[in-house]
Amino acid sequence: MVSQKKQPKSSFGGFLTAVSVLGIPLLILWLLTPVQCRYKHFSTKTQREMSETRARNYIRTFDDEPEDWFFKSSSNPTLAESNAIDAQFSETESMLRKYAELSPLTKRISAYFTKLQVGFFSSRGITIRDKEAKPGVPNTALICFVSHEDRNNKRFISSRVWFPEWSAVMVYGKRWPPAAWAGVVFHELGHGLYDMADKAASSRTTHASKEWCREEVDMHEVQYLVQNAATIGVFRKEIQNILTKIPESSSALAATCYLTGEDYRRLDAILGVTGGRSVRESTVADNIRAIGFAQIERKGFPRDREIELKIEFYRNLID
Repeated sequence: MVSQKKQPKSSFGGFLTAVSVLGIPLLILWLLTPVQCRYKHFSTKTQREMSETRARNYIRTFDDEPEDWFFKSSSNPTLAESNAIDAQFSETESMLRKYAELSPLTKRISAYFTKLQVGFFSSRGITIRDKEAKPGVPNTALICFVSHEDRNNKRFISSRVWFPEWSAVMVYGKRWPPAAWAGVVFHELGHGLYDMADKAASSRTTHASKEWCREEVDMHEVQYLVQNAATIGVFRKEIQNILTKIPESSSALAATCYLTGEDYRRLDAILGVTGGRSVRESTVADNIRAIGFAQIERKGFPRDREIELKIEFYRNLID
């Protein structure tokens, strides 16, 4: 059972967020501005800070539960941990087939990766279960789980990341629920496809460049498509429900400022997230991007312009 702190009501939570981010002068402006226009006139930096603060406030209502992790030790996994790794991995191959026909990109990902291997990262480095396996083999990817003790290794900039040098999805050994896990798998193997099959320039460019963000847009789009299919359409339905309280004129970044703890809670519930903050730290960041993307899509721009705005939104989040 999760120990949760009492969460302030959304209006009061918004007030506290404004105080912490804006300071007194901008706070007065914020209070005098109609709700429907409340965030659109603030700078990109202020909008990003408000969005991040609300997300952090939601995460802080949950404890850091060690039981959220099935792979804890930096040494070789125990028998129970090995069984948990195998269980998480076994879902992966079936998911690649199940969601293959959702889009041209999901189809390419599923068709390219004809073999997946499982391994783990510990203090001794990478261990692949198949002793004959070698990294970098065409059509083959490694799903490599990172232990709780190694989560702060500077090589891992995220809870899941594609590592070209190992042809591997490096992913925290957390208890990912099936819908969230399916999205993660297609997202990271999509990076693998661009890297291994396409030799895409976007997979070899600098972090936060336009080309790098363009690839991230592709992978987040495919992630949300898979998550929506895994929840039988409920994920997108809730995204659309959240948009009803956001002015259509708002930018994608301003739209994320309207997200409340209750919004994050409902989206996590739809994805099957339980327990403490470990998995939620990943899903919250993804859901911020999902709202921003949906806000852009609702405006009906031509596809080229839509992509440009999504790239701009993504860069604003990470700059």
